[in-house]
Amino acid sequence: GAARTYILAGDDTYDMYQGRCTSMFTFAAEGLFIPVDKIPNLALSKPYWDQKLYDDLSVCGEHHFAVGAFNISSYDFTHVMLFNKKMLDEYKLGDIYDVVKSGKWTFDKFAEMGRKVVSDLNGDSVFDQNDRYGMLTDDSHNGTFVYLVAGTGVSLAVKDTENVIIPNIMTEKVQDMITKCSAVLTGTDCAISSEELFGMGDTTGYANEYDYPRALFADGHFLFYQSGIASMECFRDMKQDFGLVPNPKYDENQENYHHKIDLFAVPVCAGDMERVGAVLEYSAWLSHQTLLPAYYETTVKGKRLRDDKAIEMLDVIKSSILYDLSDVFGLGGNQILWDAFKSGNLSSTYAKKEKTFRKQIDKLLDDLSSIG
Repeated sequence: GAARTYILAGDDTYDMYQGRCTSMFTFAAEGLFIPVDKIPNLALSKPYWDQKLYDDLSVCGEHHFAVGAFNISSYDFTHVMLFNKKMLDEYKLGDIYDVVKSGKWTFDKFAEMGRKVVSDLNGDSVFDQNDRYGMLTDDSHNGTFVYLVAGTGVSLAVKDTENVIIPNIMTEKVQDMITKCSAVLTGTDCAISSEELFGMGDTTGYANEYDYPRALFADGHFLFYQSGIASMECFRDMKQDFGLVPNPKYDENQENYHHKIDLFAVPVCAGDMERVGAVLEYSAWLSHQTLLPAYYETTVKGKRLRDDKAIEMLDVIKSSILYDLSDVFGLGGNQILWDAFKSGNLSSTYAKKEKTFRKQIDKLLDDLSSIG
């Protein structure tokens, strides 16, 4: 809101804006940002610019955004899988790092491990905050299920051979993941959600209600917890060691692991574009040399992680970011996915939502074309 006010007023106080992907593309469609490939002095093919994002998010023949090495939040918000190392050893589940490196870290393997640790710890035959589960989940359209689907390499909107955006929700893989995740994430035979736990315990002593289930993870109640890299800060003092692995693959035939992840943009009212481009280029280059290494080596690897193998996993994750066009364009694919999960039927859910989803895609493309 504040950014739009400044730009529409022609106020050149700010040369750059950084924010959530969905907001940024909304602004771009309104003609409020200058496409990055029209900014002088930017060498966007250099390694300090994210080439994958630059290529993947080109629309109507133009590149509106870029991620440089100074965009630390883009890495901090990447969702990964944390696990309790003590529990892994206690249940003799093997070396999960070796499973990842062998390419066998799949959804089925994850579910198998998770089910083995479920235990009614106090023997009262009631599963609640006092017991042990395979996974702590977050139930929402931006929660665990959506990120598990992303781990299989699915983007909910893609570009076809003619560079036109098309829906990619109605697939056999998505329906299969709905079935598999329903068996694992619902009920009490493997997982429990943060939202369920809110009603079981006292969250009044926590700054954020989600800190309560995170405290239970730190206390050994869950084998797995999927969350952003930034959340590892909550577990720096965790008595039971935790490790980190990628989100599981769909199956062993899947070649790579995948993870979802803010973008920067230059407003149309920015001042001297030669200066803006030169400063951004230098910032990206310098951050690549200093800021990004310090972030990974000191903040994440040195302060948040506790073993060398977990650090290897972080490098795998860093190289496997998935840019889902549905997320970036704010098309609502995650909500459709979540509604399908709750209903259990992808086909009927998508049939109700497809027309609106396609209209949003068409409007976005029309808006971007009209300002090109």
